[in-house]
Formats: sequence, C-alpha cells, structure tokens
Amino acid sequence: MDRQRKLPPLGALRAFEAAARLGGFTKAAAELHVTQTAISHQVRSLEEFYGQKLFDRQKREVSLNAGGSALAAVLTDVFDQLEQASHALLSSAAMPLRITVPPAFGSYWLAPRLSGFWSQHTVELNLIPSAERLDFRSHNIDIGIRCGKAPWPGLVSEHLMAYSAVPVCSPEYLAQSAPLSVAADLDNHQLIHEMGYQLWAEWLASHEHSAPNAKHGVLSQSSALVYDLVLRGQGVALLSVELIEEHLASGALVAPLGRESDQEMAFYLVYREGALNNKHTALFRAFLLEELA
Repeated sequence: MDRQRKLPPLGALRAFEAAARLGGFTKAAAELHVTQTAISHQVRSLEEFYGQKLFDRQKREVSLNAGGSALAAVLTDVFDQLEQASHALLSSAAMPLRITVPPAFGSYWLAPRLSGFWSQHTVELNLIPSAERLDFRSHNIDIGIRCGKAPWPGLVSEHLMAYSAVPVCSPEYLAQSAPLSVAADLDNHQLIHEMGYQLWAEWLASHEHSAPNAKHGVLSQSSALVYDLVLRGQGVALLSVELIEEHLASGALVAPLGRESDQEMAFYLVYREGALNNKHTALFRAFLLEELA
C-alpha cells in the first residue's frame, strides 16, 4: 500500500541547511539571495513542524542544538546526493564544467595545455580564476585547483605538483640593482608582494632573516600583475618555479638566490565527494593527471 510522505516544507529545509552549514542566518541569507528575516521565518516554520527548537539563540548568535545537529547531518547528505544527481543530468545536457583555478596557475600552466584537452574531448569549460578559496556549493563549482596545505574541509584533495616559491627577477633588473647573493641583500631591493606580505615574511624567516622592512615594495592584488611586474624588471617576487620553468629556461627570469624552496606548499586538485560521477569532471581530472605524469 502506498503511503504519503510526511515531509516538512522544502523551502524551509533549504534555509535551515544553509544556516546550519554556514553557521548563521546572515550567511545563509547571502547564499540564498534572500533577507535574514526570510531565513529566520523559514527556520521557525521548520521548528513549528517538528515541535521543537533546532537552534539555540543568544542575542545575535545562533548555534545548533542536539536536534538541529542531527537533522543537519541528514540534510547535508541528502542535499549532496541530490546535487550529484543534478550535476550528472546537467552534464548530459552539455553544461559547461565549472573550474576554479589560481590565476597564475591558469595563465602559466593550464592555458598552454588546454588545446590538448580539447583535441580529445568536446567539453565546454567555465574557468573561474580566483585567488580566494571559493565555496564549491554556493558557487556551483565542479572541480578546482588550490595552492596551499591540504586538506580542506568537505573536499577531496589530490596532490598535483609542488609549489617551490623562490625569489626571481629579470636579468635587466639584476644588472641595474644592488648585489643579490644572500637573503639579507633583499633589504636593498624592491619586493613585489601578491595579496599580502605573509609569503615574503615566511620565506625570509625560513632563511633566518626577519627583516624589519619586509613589508616594503609593491603590493598587488593580482597574481597576473605580479608576473608582469617581474618580467618588466620592476623588482623581485616570490614565484613558483613550477610555473615559470619556460621563463627560467629562456633567461627571461633568473633566480639569483637559487631554486631550492623549503616551503610546505603544493598545488592540489580538489572536489567534493561524488563529483567524479560527473563524466566531464572525471575526464578533466584524468587529463590533468596525464599532463603531470
């Protein structure tokens, strides 16, 4: 005998799941493009359906209670399965594969190799260059590449290649500047920073040189601009040897302090559990691994 499903309002479930996953009504409202009040109403309607509170509310903060945590765990699994099924159906409808990549990786490593991918597959790609670690769910991302130290919560991480950051500059800049043979010499050079000063600070500290003026130089919010500045002889930047092998081989860039790096960073392929059920995602992953092999 068929039974009628007794389910709560699906809109309320969606609002609750977002609030539970993101840790608050404000972030959930931003993700779902509604007001915080709308999220609050949806959650209250869900609490009325179950006859119990799902969040503990304290002034401007909310946190899941035991009942809310149990429901959130189930919903996350259900929504993930639904999303995976949706991705599989959408891929069969020739939807572009959404890929997030660090801008420099995209420009200097991935872009020259994409013709090889397209020669084998008719898969449309939507490349999203971003230095930020975008949330895969809210940005509807299929697969991505990240630079840093794995793991990242909620994502499968596969090591792609090392990230050996070393000081580099153009030979023209080096010829016209002060000597550069040890880390301390960098005090007399124009440093080029990407996104912040941390990378240079860590490199200098690892070479036993904590210069008080490590924050001097040019600060750029664009990795592409960092590469252009270095190539045009505007200073010294920490760049990944793996991404500039061609420039080093041709002499367009030089590494006056050597090419050894002791930073524990790497490029990783990242995706959510079940993402490889999407045929196009699996093809792109296989392509990357083949290129690296």
